[in-house]
Amino acid sequence: MGKWLPAIGVDGCRAGWIAALAHKDEADGRLRTELRLVRRQDGGFASLIGECEGMTRRPIIAVDVPIGLPMRAGLRVCDRQARTKLGRRWMCVFPAPDRELFGLSFEAAREVVLARRAYGTVKEHPIMTKQTIAILPKIEEVDDVMRTDLSRQDWIVEVHPEVCFVTLANQLRDPVMATALPRKRRTAGRLARMALLHRVFPDVAERAAAAPWPRLGVGRDDILDAYAALWTARRYASDPGSVARFGGDGDDYGLLQRMVA
Repeated sequence: MGKWLPAIGVDGCRAGWIAALAHKDEADGRLRTELRLVRRQDGGFASLIGECEGMTRRPIIAVDVPIGLPMRAGLRVCDRQARTKLGRRWMCVFPAPDRELFGLSFEAAREVVLARRAYGTVKEHPIMTKQTIAILPKIEEVDDVMRTDLSRQDWIVEVHPEVCFVTLANQLRDPVMATALPRKRRTAGRLARMALLHRVFPDVAERAAAAPWPRLGVGRDDILDAYAALWTARRYASDPGSVARFGGDGDDYGLLQRMVA
């Protein structure tokens, strides 16, 4: 990566992982950002982590996937607390999958969860959404990296972009954005999120517009989510006590089921 960067925001996309980075320009002291695509065929998330571990100082990495998974798919403590934070948009936080579902199709995962209901309740064993099952490979990718070395929890943290945006809106004293943020895939939603990010990353619109990758591989919402994660990562890097924290209990492998914003 060249220069050392104190924080990186990462979001999954169809092409792999999109990373948002920021640094102070040595010439004028202004904050500059850049985007980087980490492709699956180039090593994916593990290659990014390996590169960071080669630095003299490791950056804080905020990534938008569950870290620390339940024994059985469902809402973790951090998920419930994040839903409370989002208010009427609580449905943006999906139940987390468990490792038994790794590698399964949506239909196969549905059968597994339905079979579990014979020994529990619908609430205890929620059906995984197609969106959650679609990102299972991403969750497994991060899970493999984290379980290989639990000390990585010191500098790799889980975020949920929508919670980051609400937290950002509150910090900027924008009650409308904090309570009535439009859906991100709508034009109004993208513009609202871009407006919030512009106040902390002045070049975000320029960088997003200049992104050279096809939108089929890297969506506009993926880029904005990576910037939201970057905003949280920068705050965590400068003052860990300044971020909101959700959950924190450990899973069966010693990974913390926590979220920051």
